[in-house]
Amino acid sequence: MTSNHVRNLERSQNITTAVNVPVIADADTGYGNAVNVMCVVKIYEKTGIATFQLEDQLHQKNAVICSDARLFLKTQWSIKFDARKSEENIKQITSDFKVPVLTNMIETGRTPLKSKSEQQAISFDLAIFPCTSTFVVAKTLTDLMNHLKKNGTTEDYSNNMLTFEEFTDIAGLPEIREAEEKYKTGRKAEY
Repeated sequence: MTSNHVRNLERSQNITTAVNVPVIADADTGYGNAVNVMCVVKIYEKTGIATFQLEDQLHQKNAVICSDARLFLKTQWSIKFDARKSEENIKQITSDFKVPVLTNMIETGRTPLKSKSEQQAISFDLAIFPCTSTFVVAKTLTDLMNHLKKNGTTEDYSNNMLTFEEFTDIAGLPEIREAEEKYKTGRKAEY
């Protein structure tokens, strides 16, 4: 296994244990040849991943359609299409498949952003937004740092933040404290 594969696998395991919804992972190109891909499939299944996207490119990757659709028909994996194809062409292709078809929505990317009903009209079953949260977080951090640089304080910026209590609730701290209380032994930890 490559270091990228190990990192993605670890992240996938962390995510699937932290949430109660189906998780879609990125398996890049499968990290090697067909044998590696089969291994990746088995490992990702064991982590609880609901599905993953797999690209068929080794060099100059740009998220285009996997060229051997027969592979997907045999394995019933989702199929990802090239954003540069026309809607008519995509609809014609997607209607031929008996497996879920995925579209990859990246803001400012080549794929025009479509509503759920527009995606369904051209036979997409599922849309992923893999960069959206990263773009939002990057903008938020940039705005914060610019504000801090200009004003030297975050005192008047708190309406753009979670409170400490809101953050700890999201992070699950109350449940952790509850479990600590439930299972405490009365012994002091020795470090």
